Amino acid sequence: MIQELSVRFAELAWGPWLLVLLLGGGGYFLIYSRLLPFRYLPHAALVLVGRFDDAKSDGQVSHFQALSAALAGTIGMGNIAGVAVAVTVGGAGAIFWMWMSAILGIATKFFTCTLAVMYRGRDDEGEVQGGPMYVITEALPSRVHFLGSFFATVGLVGCLPLFQANQLAKIVRDVAATEIAPVDSPLLFDVGTGLVMAVVVGIVILGSIKRIAFAASRLVLR
Repeated sequence: MIQELSVRFAELAWGPWLLVLLLGGGGYFLIYSRLLPFRYLPHAALVLVGRFDDAKSDGQVSHFQALSAALAGTIGMGNIAGVAVAVTVGGAGAIFWMWMSAILGIATKFFTCTLAVMYRGRDDEGEVQGGPMYVITEALPSRVHFLGSFFATVGLVGCLPLFQANQLAKIVRDVAATEIAPVDSPLLFDVGTGLVMAVVVGIVILGSIKRIAFAASRLVLR
């Protein structure tokens, strides 16, 4: 029953209307902004390398670290496995639509990031925070503020790295069995791999955004 409900929900969530919404919404924002995300790409590159830093601006990390942290939360297994599945199922035409989604989607991302910067909030410790939940609570009427908590809760569940951790554990197990020795207990091996990953990731994320941004930027540079 759970599987049937999941399949029905996926069919509703990933119908043709979603493609129209993504491409149509991105196209509208791109035209409305008069191609602003593309016209200011050189300026964005200069900001990224620190040419237009404002010493008085709020924030805890550099522009490059902020970009690295944002990409770390955006790019995942779906960007790798999803492309392979799309090409396998849809053929070469899928590449064209992925490019179109990216070209038009950049405008949507531009507007969402702009809102996140315009309507930043502060947490219980007074640190500057941003995101859709803060946009909802800072920019929208109080009667819809509950949507901020709803978004944060759903995002917490949706971002659980179960698929990534499972794939990494399987890859490590296969490599270990091939290069070192056969794995007698795959379950215990996977649990051990998961515990090691949990400790390493915990050390990073428990250090707040500063440590996350630092680790993400170092991985990008390497």
